[in-house]
Amino acid sequence: MKKKLFLGLTILWIVIYGNAFAYLPGDVNNDGKIDHVESISAMRVMAGMQVPLSNSSKAKSFFVEGDKDKYYAVLFYDHDWSQGPAKFEISRSNVHADGKWHGSMNLIISWHSSKYGHRSNFLNYHYKNHYNAFVADIKNYNYYPYAIVWLKGQTTYNYRSIKNNIEMRYILGTDNNTCLFDFNSPPEERSMIDCTHRTEVHPSIKTGKNITMPVNIESNVDLKGDFNMTGQFTINGNITSNEDICIGKCD
Repeated sequence: MKKKLFLGLTILWIVIYGNAFAYLPGDVNNDGKIDHVESISAMRVMAGMQVPLSNSSKAKSFFVEGDKDKYYAVLFYDHDWSQGPAKFEISRSNVHADGKWHGSMNLIISWHSSKYGHRSNFLNYHYKNHYNAFVADIKNYNYYPYAIVWLKGQTTYNYRSIKNNIEMRYILGTDNNTCLFDFNSPPEERSMIDCTHRTEVHPSIKTGKNITMPVNIESNVDLKGDFNMTGQFTINGNITSNEDICIGKCD
């Protein structure tokens, strides 16, 4: 009798309070409980603190027109240049998007533009592709906080900010006309970039880690993968690698 009474009370407790738990303030997942991340967010809300946007926000999609055998300049703008270096990704996870075996790729870019005389500018990237070559060239505009990536035409891409607020602003040169990019009026010759479409992948574009800033190596380094290092460098030790290494002016 006691066991039945206990079981009945337990069921009644679950019916009354279990549903209540599912609607607890802060239960974002609506799973009847508040996990650690949700509890932190709930405390911030109750304290009147602004909850920052998550870096895991959904990626935005864009389509590069033109011809599938050409690459077009796509400009990405860093809205938070004053906050320090930016980082974002461009991806194609589905190899069959835009056609069977059209290819997949992942590209992560870290960069900071000089914005004329501020200097301390750099651009690094990590690139991996399959079945098709999607990236023909990558440039740091430097005079404005833009990274320019030449991407394969007739292809859908996704992009997502990792650090800073990155916006895809322009896709240039798809009309096959000569293209020069410069925001100044009148244009300054030194700040112009030829944004005309490309027909071949630039020799500097390699899969794996690319470093385009001074590198100081103080100990032995075992490199595994494709590396392309340009700029000033100091090596105190030995480098061993199973792959080709490009150091210095590689183009």
